[in-house]
Amino acid sequence: MATKIPLGKYLGGDLFADVGITHVTPEERAEFMAKIAEVIQHRIEFRVMDSLTDEQKDELERLSSGEAKGSEIMAFFEQNLPSFDTLAQEEVAKYRKELVEKMSA
Repeated sequence: MATKIPLGKYLGGDLFADVGITHVTPEERAEFMAKIAEVIQHRIEFRVMDSLTDEQKDELERLSSGEAKGSEIMAFFEQNLPSFDTLAQEEVAKYRKELVEKMSA
């Protein structure tokens, strides 16, 4: 059974201060955050794909590869994966927890 991570503890605050990095330029900060966002996006994608049926995956692929608007894709998630917001928050919290623990070691 997976251990539940207290979301609130890892969703707020300043990540840089939490990992002990206080002297970074705005450019370095933006680059670091872009890399973090990419990792989190991939983790969310993996969890989403694990949660969908083959038919739902096909529909999402159709929406993603076409000219669907972001609102159409979000409507898909609301209909087919109502826990999407929680899933995304869990992935953010888990990755942030990993970063904090790794940088504190």
